[in-house]
Amino acid sequence: MTLATSPSVLLPTSTNKWPCIALIVLSGMIGLSLFFLNATTTLPATSASNDYDLYAAFSTELFQSNYSYIAESILLPLIAKVVGANASSQSYRFLCAFVIFLLLPVLTLCVQHTLRNLAKTLLVVLLFSCSFRYLWSYQLGFPDPLTILLITIAATANRPLFIFLGIFLAALSHFSMTAVAAIALLILHCSCEKKISLQSNHTRAMISIMLGLFAGRCLLSIWYFVFEYNLYSRFAIVVENGFGIFFDRYEQSAQAFWLTPGVTFLALFLTMIGFGIYGKKYRLATGLTLVLCLAYLGMFFTTDGLRVFAVIVSGVYVRAIMLTVDAIYPTCHKIYWHGYTKIKAVLLRFKISTRLVLAGFGVATGWCIILYRAKGEGLFINSPSLMTEILGEFRVLDLGLISAGALIYFAIVLSSWYKNTIIFVLAKITFIAPLAFIAIQFLRQQLVPNETLTLTALIASAVFMAGISFAFTKISLTRPFESICQITTAFFRSNVRIG
Repeated sequence: MTLATSPSVLLPTSTNKWPCIALIVLSGMIGLSLFFLNATTTLPATSASNDYDLYAAFSTELFQSNYSYIAESILLPLIAKVVGANASSQSYRFLCAFVIFLLLPVLTLCVQHTLRNLAKTLLVVLLFSCSFRYLWSYQLGFPDPLTILLITIAATANRPLFIFLGIFLAALSHFSMTAVAAIALLILHCSCEKKISLQSNHTRAMISIMLGLFAGRCLLSIWYFVFEYNLYSRFAIVVENGFGIFFDRYEQSAQAFWLTPGVTFLALFLTMIGFGIYGKKYRLATGLTLVLCLAYLGMFFTTDGLRVFAVIVSGVYVRAIMLTVDAIYPTCHKIYWHGYTKIKAVLLRFKISTRLVLAGFGVATGWCIILYRAKGEGLFINSPSLMTEILGEFRVLDLGLISAGALIYFAIVLSSWYKNTIIFVLAKITFIAPLAFIAIQFLRQQLVPNETLTLTALIASAVFMAGISFAFTKISLTRPFESICQITTAFFRSNVRIG
């Protein structure tokens, strides 16, 4: 089970350059969103006793002697030293944030370089970013993102040089974790290799992995000797503490231990194992199972939890997703075209424009979001009777907003509704009346926050909302959207011609 060999250039030809760049930008936006959703990125730097400050302090005194265990993670502190990011805590955090931000865009570029298919690359990146829990729960300041970045480069590449450099630099970033991750990659490549041959891609990849790990260890050994580092390995930690302490910690939270990588990750990983068994690729299924056991074993004998598991399994996980997507893509492509033709036939039958579908969705969704936000600010209906749950977790107000949003959506999308004056006027009144009411409530809060509306004011407001609503019935809700679409289409067409 081998992925297609890529040509010598990293980016596609000029005809596919802009879609590829757009995909890389999209992956960067996903990474940036995950970064700001992560609560642990804002941990304060308090004292030199926490692990974050240990790495920051090590970067300032990288070339001094008598350092212990942290010395096997020299690459990130070395980069911080070279670029001057160790000048302050803020600059070091910025460097760490930049590394984690680079992870998904670089992964996108590497996957596209190997698969040479934007649809496959998009599937791989979405599956990885949505299921790899470490992206959602990491601690800023550790070298793990850099290690994962380098390991995934080695895992997604087919060229021996890229694989060697990825493992070599990952070994400098964190040797012990990289060593286990390299073993996991070797297991995966062995499970994909049907026959041992020096000319096969898998054999050359395995040789590159072993050479990269060996070269990284040699450079670290020279570094330890020159600067007189006293390495305190993870193996020494296991020997000193004994097996009992790890079993005790496991028994305290056994369920949390098994669910450390996340339910989504486990579901997708087990699905890939099941897909291998279903396709009679028993060697691949066995290899993935062994890698999963190895990751759990590495996590069991450490105190770092998700950090260790994520680094060990990252390369194999990305490679397995690529293999799976590459295998099922022809079937998915057929299903996609079958669904596309059916949907297109329905759109033609009811004379529905794609732009109107997007416009209707945007208008209806934005309208519902504004009303929900207004409800939270006390600007909309907050009657207890309307907040009673009547269907699961849905309330009367929820069902009313969904129904009104559906009316607005179909009034924009369906040509039969669009041309029906009564329905379309009703949809526009439904759209503008709540917004006008919210505007009145907002003005009341700003001008007379401690007074309620009198009967006269309510009648005047109702007349005002009715007048505004009827006035808006002559305005096309989709005209600005269609103008934007026309400008955007013209812009991209001009860029394609230039490219």
